[in-house]
Amino acid sequence: MPDLSSKFTDQKLKLLYGQVLIHYENASKRGLDRDQMYAEMYSALVNAMESGQSKSPFHLLDFNEKGKAVYAFNTLFRTLPIHQRMRHQQQSVFNPPMPQFNPSIKFEIHEYNNYNCNDSALLNYLLIKSIVHDSHYHGDSCFGSSHSHGHGSKSNDDLGKLIMALLVIALALIAVVLATIALVYMLYEFADSVDRFFYGEGWLKGALMLATSIGFGAGSAYLTLNFGAVPLIALAVAAGFNPVGVVIMGTVLLSIIGAGVGCFAMSLLYDSSNKSANKESMEPNDPDRFRLTTSEEEALRRKNIDPVAVKLAMIAKQAEMTELLGKEKSIPSFFNRDDKIQKLLTELRQIRKGEMNAVDIGGLHFDFTPPPPTVIYVPVYYQQPQVPLYQAPMYQPYQPQMYQASTHEPPMYPGFQDASNQIDGITPTAPPSYVLQQ
Repeated sequence: MPDLSSKFTDQKLKLLYGQVLIHYENASKRGLDRDQMYAEMYSALVNAMESGQSKSPFHLLDFNEKGKAVYAFNTLFRTLPIHQRMRHQQQSVFNPPMPQFNPSIKFEIHEYNNYNCNDSALLNYLLIKSIVHDSHYHGDSCFGSSHSHGHGSKSNDDLGKLIMALLVIALALIAVVLATIALVYMLYEFADSVDRFFYGEGWLKGALMLATSIGFGAGSAYLTLNFGAVPLIALAVAAGFNPVGVVIMGTVLLSIIGAGVGCFAMSLLYDSSNKSANKESMEPNDPDRFRLTTSEEEALRRKNIDPVAVKLAMIAKQAEMTELLGKEKSIPSFFNRDDKIQKLLTELRQIRKGEMNAVDIGGLHFDFTPPPPTVIYVPVYYQQPQVPLYQAPMYQPYQPQMYQASTHEPPMYPGFQDASNQIDGITPTAPPSYVLQQ
């Protein structure tokens, strides 16, 4: 971004406009004439531009840019009512002397001639215009004393103002209704959030809704002051209302509406995401209320209370609430509960905190005292009956019977050889062992 501190921008023109009008209002109250006003205002502007102690944004302007500021000042001065009340000839020959800046002369700074202000929010063009209009409007004329307007023109002007006034009133009523709805909705939601926080049933939703409401409310106020102030004041001026009051009222109402919209949007977003993230909870639509945290379970055990029995009782209590409200309806907010729902919710909270030793719900009796120790269950599985194994006889190596050697030689058959007695194709020369044994 280029440095525009040395340029006479539109923002600086706006500041000059507002400061001149403030100065003009004070000078009019002091009864200064036109020339005295011009000299005093011009001296204040020159002091802001040339004084070494000046903190005005006009002090940083280049030489040529300061000339633009002086030209803008002269143009603006000619639009003031005190100049317009002069005759046309006096207006055309108006050329007052421009006082020279003398640093040796101490310039007395007051609130009305302090051109060092750089807060544009305090010098809004249309807001300052309303101050001049209210302080210096006269029935005869602000821009001359001509009475040439006929009754027809006055009647048309009155009709136009009436229409604009009705339009402003209608818009204001709509804004009031919407702001009231938003305010009541936020009050209900915040009361329910405080109730949940007090009983440990979820604080995150309330914190997010509060932060979102503040953010949306501040954003609505910012947008209204920066972009909506001009049309609001234009409507107010056309309808004959005070623009300052219209802008203030519009900003407040739109801020409340914006905060309500933010609160509603965050409530829907949180409920949707919380439901999808807790599908396996006791009640997905309200998981923070129908659950036991780890710390709560430990606290119940220290009180000699069975957490499982407590959860079962909570489910039974939830069934009673569902039967009373309907299947698809959640527990009403803090201000919408009747006595029956409040009683059931109080009992649910007592059960969850271990403040009850036993309770009867729907014909069931829940005793929260842990049961006495029992034999630990060990599952028994089917086992196939064992069959005696077959005892095979021990293997005994075969031993050939002992034969007596015969006196005759065994017959030899041609072409036959015992391959079992050959090693690598060579026939052993020794006879088999059973031949040698006698």
